[in-house]
Amino acid sequence: MYFEYGTNIFYFEVYLPTKIWINGVKTRNPAFNKNTGGRILDLKRGDKEAIQYYYKNLIDTFGTSLKNKKNTSIALVPSSKPDNFTSGLITVAQVFAKKLGLIDATKCLIRHKEIKKLAYGGNRSKETHFESIRIENTGLIKDKYVILLDDVTTSGNSLLACKEILENAGSKNVLCVALAKTKHNDDSDFDF
Repeated sequence: MYFEYGTNIFYFEVYLPTKIWINGVKTRNPAFNKNTGGRILDLKRGDKEAIQYYYKNLIDTFGTSLKNKKNTSIALVPSSKPDNFTSGLITVAQVFAKKLGLIDATKCLIRHKEIKKLAYGGNRSKETHFESIRIENTGLIKDKYVILLDDVTTSGNSLLACKEILENAGSKNVLCVALAKTKHNDDSDFDF
């Protein structure tokens, strides 16, 4: 597990986009494979092996310290589309919560206004999320420790906005966790 110092976000692996710019031409990323993004795309499609891989990673990382912690909830950064509760990420979070005896707060943060998908150029500002996300069922997170989960983080703003929403609703402490962090070919900390 890795830690992003500037944003206080933990992540498990690197996500490399499927396409990159090479000499001014958008081209298939030669470094993209199952371990650098393919598994995340499988998760988004609901692939059972990808779901199992990620919930086992979460259990291996947090299981000992969180098992049967009745004051800990698991919440999700909501999809860009309202009422989209069908992703593999939701299944990962729900299995993780059930196996460790945590509170399932996966439907606490609700996207009430559709936004353009961030991977397709949507506005990544925190304000975009503040304007389009509301919280429901605050009893699931009030006075609780919360693990806030997202599949991929790029700027960190969706996680950080949701963290602030949860804290304003009474969560004790929110730990931001992404399954993967986007790295681009121009990132100084990634060597192609």
